[in-house]
This record gives sequence, structure tokens and C-alpha cells, in this order.
Amino acid sequence: MRKGRSGAVAATLGAVVLASLSACSSSPTPSSPPRTPVPTASLTVPGATPSPTSTLAGGAHWPGLPPSFGEPSGFHAAGVGWTADDALLYVVVAGSSSCPPVASSPATRTSDGIAVVVEKDRYAGQACTADMAPTTTVVALPDGVAPGAAVSVVIDGRGPVTLPAAADGDGPVWVDAE
Repeated sequence: MRKGRSGAVAATLGAVVLASLSACSSSPTPSSPPRTPVPTASLTVPGATPSPTSTLAGGAHWPGLPPSFGEPSGFHAAGVGWTADDALLYVVVAGSSSCPPVASSPATRTSDGIAVVVEKDRYAGQACTADMAPTTTVVALPDGVAPGAAVSVVIDGRGPVTLPAAADGDGPVWVDAE
């Protein structure tokens, strides 16, 4: 009788181990950002796997800088620049690479321009590395802000900086760390 009981326990443990291994080998959740920098033509909706035929969409995010930004000189806490669609902005924020800072989309209209908020509760309770790496989020302009027009931008309480009109230049504007 004892032998039968230990066989049942072994079978149950085997099933638990198999289920655990299956859970570990599953693909990333849909909310996981792409793990490599994505060219502008490959941006997708949040959490989707990039593909060359996807369109630029508010809320898309990935580690690294947009190709049009180039490497900044020095360290900056955040940056903003126009995308190919004048109703969308690239917002770059420096933060933990294991818990990348993602900006909310759309931005919020303020009396002086727009404010971009970084989602604070996204990684609540999760251990994050203490490194600093840039993360890009595509952020839609709020209603009432003219696409492509010069605009004052505050990124996560930093700034303001003035982003020139899209027609005046395609380079980013950087916000220094305080």
C-alpha cells in the first residue's frame, strides 16, 4: 500500500515539474516590448512583434533610440522629436533596462503646451536593475494641439523644452537630468 502511495506522489510531482517547465518556455506576454531597437518603418502597436509593414502607432515602445535621433552628446534624462507622422512624437526616457520607462499616450494638453507622463506603476513590486538605458515610446499629440507645430513639452516633470515645428528640423530636443 505504501508503494502505491509513493507512486501517486511521484506522478503528481512529475506533473507539477512538467507544468512548471512548460510555463517557463512560453513566449513573452503581449505586453513585452521588443528586445532590440526597431527601425521607424517597423514600429507596431504596443506589445506587438515588429514587422516591416506595420504603421507608427501611439503607445508603441522599444529599448534604444529612434534611428532619426542619432547618439546624443552627454547624458540626458529625456528627449522628444517628431516622427514621420506629425501627430506623433518620439519620447525617449532614460531608466532601468529591466523595467524600461514607458510614456503614456496620448500626451496631456497643458496651458503652456503638452506634458508627457511616464507610467510609474508599470513595474510595481518588481525588482529592477540600477542601470540607465534609453527607451523610446511613440506618443500621440492630445486633441487641440496642431500636428507638426512648435510646442512646449514637459517630460515626466522635466523641462519645459520647446520642440520646433516639424518643418523646421527633424532633430530631437533633449532634457537634461536635474
